[in-house]
Amino acid sequence: MKIKENLLPTGWKSPSAKEGMTADDENLNRYVGCLWVDRLLRAMGEFNERTKINACAHFYFHAFYNYRSFSMEDKGVVSLASVFLACKVLENPRKMRDLLKCYQNEIAKTHQGIELTEKEQYELREEITRIESFLLRVLSFDFVPPVSSFDKLDDLWRMMMKSQSMMWTQESDHSWQKQIIQCARSFMCDAYRGIAVHQYTQKTLAYACLRIACFYQRNSCRSVKLLLSRWAEIFPDRPPDEDIEKVKSDILEIFRVRKRLKDESREQCPMTLPDQKTWTDKDPNVATNGPSPSMSPNSQQKPIPS
Repeated sequence: MKIKENLLPTGWKSPSAKEGMTADDENLNRYVGCLWVDRLLRAMGEFNERTKINACAHFYFHAFYNYRSFSMEDKGVVSLASVFLACKVLENPRKMRDLLKCYQNEIAKTHQGIELTEKEQYELREEITRIESFLLRVLSFDFVPPVSSFDKLDDLWRMMMKSQSMMWTQESDHSWQKQIIQCARSFMCDAYRGIAVHQYTQKTLAYACLRIACFYQRNSCRSVKLLLSRWAEIFPDRPPDEDIEKVKSDILEIFRVRKRLKDESREQCPMTLPDQKTWTDKDPNVATNGPSPSMSPNSQQKPIPS
């Protein structure tokens, strides 16, 4: 069965960019949101296929802000909804109350003494449900996990290892082979922290991360350099080099954002307590730290893809 991939159109510009947010600021907001996803999942305990759940939640987080600006919804609340949906899609569902408990514990590390009231928990549940509903519409109710790139990456690595077109050296230590796939999977995780996963197919991402890993490890042994010299023979149906380079640039941008962040900021949760006011459809105000009617995913004017 061929999986449909809804990629962003050529020339796409994010709602935040249209409002005047710089690319650096948007990349920073997206990265901090992904950090919040990471913290929540760590706090929630053990999972099957944790790496895929993490990547899936990152994918959903970016999908939301591909059609809504950061001024319209708090990234912490969107991260909550993204984690909640990713867990269900990858068959590791968690109860909402458990998610909110982890959420409260995490924000309490930064804002000591904070405890969600019953009213705040109810409002937060409602907003998570609204965001999840919006995400499902963005995804055209496609419940196939958007993480097949990891499986494709493993397939490409096995193909590379078995390729008869490679002339292996007499090196007895083959530990580098595992280092290649581990490094490639690490780059794949980083790719999901950016929007390359919404611009290129899963197949292209897999090729790109494997090639980047080979370049990264090319000085580890002679076999890797030989592999790179035979790349075209091993992968005759590879994607265009320009696409590979664009994915590489997106991943490198993630590293630049990470480097710009101060150490103390990397682990800091955004302040995401729900608004204290009762929601009313007539309320024109936009809260800065929590959900409000004007920040609801269903209340914005930009259409979602059909």
